[in-house]
Amino acid sequence: RTLHIQLTEHRPLAVIYLDQLWVWSEDGTRIKAVSSADEANLPVVTGLDAERFEDDRHYQAEVLSELGALFDAYRQAGLWRRLPLQEIHWEESGYALIAGSYGLVIRMGSAPFRKKCKELRRLIDKLEPTQRKIVYVLLDQVGSRARAIVRFAGENKAEARLSRP
Repeated sequence: RTLHIQLTEHRPLAVIYLDQLWVWSEDGTRIKAVSSADEANLPVVTGLDAERFEDDRHYQAEVLSELGALFDAYRQAGLWRRLPLQEIHWEESGYALIAGSYGLVIRMGSAPFRKKCKELRRLIDKLEPTQRKIVYVLLDQVGSRARAIVRFAGENKAEARLSRP
């Protein structure tokens, strides 16, 4: 006559905007609705088809898996603390990130993310000494070549093109 209780802690992955803001775990569990009292230090995911995300478990698992891969690549490239993710917006062409304290826009596209995150880190390291403020980055993969197109603060178009094999 013993009662056994097993607690499993859900690790929050992101706040996902559907009909309202919800905290989702890495394993696909909707943890809770976000309230004004919550101190969520998680990126907000926007742009998803709410009905499809809630009704289609395959789609939901695919999105959460991609987000996990994106976050892992971003962390491994050493960007998570340097440019904290504020928002991840899903688009037909992939993911657009809003990062850092000033809202740097990073068009990441679709997976795989590891090379793109490494290229972003290399780009930021290379441009940091110039003290020019980057406001927009388009990361692209053309064959085996990683390409980054950059826009700086005060400029109307992408001025710098850096590519690397």
